[in-house]
Amino acid sequence: MAERIRRMMFVLWQAGFPLLIYLAVGEMVFGIWSIFPGQVRQEQYLPLTAVAGAAASVPLGIEYKRWKSRLKEKSRISRGFVISAVVSGIGSCLFFNGMMMLLPLQEEGYRKVSQVLYQPSFWVQLLCMGVVIPIGEELVFRGLGYGRMRRELSFLAAAVVSSVWFGLYHGNLAQGIYAALLGIFLAVLYEISKSLTVCCLFHGTANVTAVVMTRLLVNGQSAQTAGQAGAMMAAGGFMLVALFMVLCMKIRREGIRK
Repeated sequence: MAERIRRMMFVLWQAGFPLLIYLAVGEMVFGIWSIFPGQVRQEQYLPLTAVAGAAASVPLGIEYKRWKSRLKEKSRISRGFVISAVVSGIGSCLFFNGMMMLLPLQEEGYRKVSQVLYQPSFWVQLLCMGVVIPIGEELVFRGLGYGRMRRELSFLAAAVVSSVWFGLYHGNLAQGIYAALLGIFLAVLYEISKSLTVCCLFHGTANVTAVVMTRLLVNGQSAQTAGQAGAMMAAGGFMLVALFMVLCMKIRREGIRK
């Protein structure tokens, strides 16, 4: 029993260490910028976060590739997985954002983070949140986080722990709940496909949908009403049900490794 606990603590440390590297690189990038060019302005926060994510992705990507090759675990990427990742990324964003609009969770921390994220130009938002940041976060939370925990934990335990970490990382209640819910879907996708590419597609598509939706709703001066939230949830829910059916068929054919 003691040996199993020790082993699990070691695995949790291995899974958490990439996040420490990711956070440390972020602090270093922001620290260097604040020393030389000067104080970080709001519109610079997102690009600098993307730069930090890209810098951290280099050593993390090397470690992930080394670890993956040692496991001799092949990724399963198919056209169906790619389509499922894109459709479910859109659906999850619509469904969970609609749900969050109906809940009294839009606290001050969430509003401040949202203002910072949507300060840069539309195309900078798409590049940073749709491409660069998802790659770094998926390396941390799915590739090296969930993947390593999965060596010792059951699928459900590893999915829940990695999703909770993903939620806590976002720093406020509203975004934390949203990220944790996305994390469950991402864990399922990674478990079945063994592909970080599929997870990055899901994550990036969800973020791009959020950027476009924010531009349409906020810049278009459209009020966030219960009717809009319901429509978003209905559209997103339909997409998620379609994905769920695809995954269930996949699981039924191949099962989930114990």
